[in-house]
Amino acid sequence: MPTRPPLLIADHLNSSDPDVHAALAAGDRAWLEARLREIENAGLDAVDLNAGTLLGGEPEVLEWMVEITRARTRLPIFLDSADPKVLLRVGRRPGVVWNSWPADHRPSGAEVEALLDTGAGLVLQLRRGRSLPRGAADRLEWAECALDRLDALGLSTGRPLFLDGVLLPWGEDLPAGRGLLEFVEEAAHRWPDCRTLVGLSNAGYGHPDPAQCCRRWWTALRARGLGAALLDPRDRRLLALARAGRSADGEADAAN
Repeated sequence: MPTRPPLLIADHLNSSDPDVHAALAAGDRAWLEARLREIENAGLDAVDLNAGTLLGGEPEVLEWMVEITRARTRLPIFLDSADPKVLLRVGRRPGVVWNSWPADHRPSGAEVEALLDTGAGLVLQLRRGRSLPRGAADRLEWAECALDRLDALGLSTGRPLFLDGVLLPWGEDLPAGRGLLEFVEEAAHRWPDCRTLVGLSNAGYGHPDPAQCCRRWWTALRARGLGAALLDPRDRRLLALARAGRSADGEADAAN
């Protein structure tokens, strides 16, 4: 089923982690540089930057996170914020991906202008307000509506687009996630120019063996054609599993 290498995105620069929060709150740039070196050495394709728990300081912290990431690596950057105003402020630059927009988000004129000017990518999170998808049908309908809206605004081409299928902490109960698996498979056929994406670490919350749970989900989702995953590169077994499915000469590219 998979036809192109998956994009592997480091997600362990997320301020919801107490250690990350403490380093960012202290303005510890040396700590960030060291972690970025770890990510590059792990051979990942992109990095997700999140400072959401810094609250009012989120935009400023994201700014210097982006500056250091660009100075120290060549990694594409996913700007991770639940606040569209933060994405607009920090994301006015080329070569980044705005992560993420709810499927029902109606962008302001300023957001449309910034996206047209920069060609920044978008992650469309398949939820509506606080409503999460119940199965494949919800995800497919919400994705189609969101993509139609982008097309009407002239935003559906010239940028990387990702469909976040919303992986919830289902633990070992894979049948409960059948809707997500069905969505990933169908979306790969219906929208070949978009990548499906999940936050793989979400699956392990509350599970007695979170790492094993994430590895099982990776195997199931990748078999259905998953295009990108946010994952913790410190899990060497997961990273080895993810690399094993990649073509010998195909390096995943955030621009594809």
